Amino acid sequence: MSEREISDLAEAIKNDKFWYALPGNKQFIFVVALSRARIKNGNFYLAKVTYLKQIYIPKEIKEFVRRFMVILVERETRRGKVVMSWKTFLSLMRSKRYALPHILSLSIPKKLSYKDINELKENS
Repeated sequence: MSEREISDLAEAIKNDKFWYALPGNKQFIFVVALSRARIKNGNFYLAKVTYLKQIYIPKEIKEFVRRFMVILVERETRRGKVVMSWKTFLSLMRSKRYALPHILSLSIPKKLSYKDINELKENS
């Protein structure tokens, strides 16, 4: 990551930031993970994040949740849906009109890579 990307990530954490997935849609937001998902709570694991403080992580993406990863969360249920790196998140935000509707329609939790975002751009 570049120095600017590192600085932006540090500021996002410091200021407890979150981002709406789509303009006008407050159902899904992006937050930054502050811990791993280790504590089991029913069928989910708990992780500390910016803004919401704590969310539920399904076991399908538990192993991918690390500090400084970005997580797409459904606000009402506080459940993580998609995990990605900061670099992937920045790429997604630059091209969200192409990739986000597809990502929001995913039925199972997933980890997205930079390569996945580029493939979604090409297929749109």
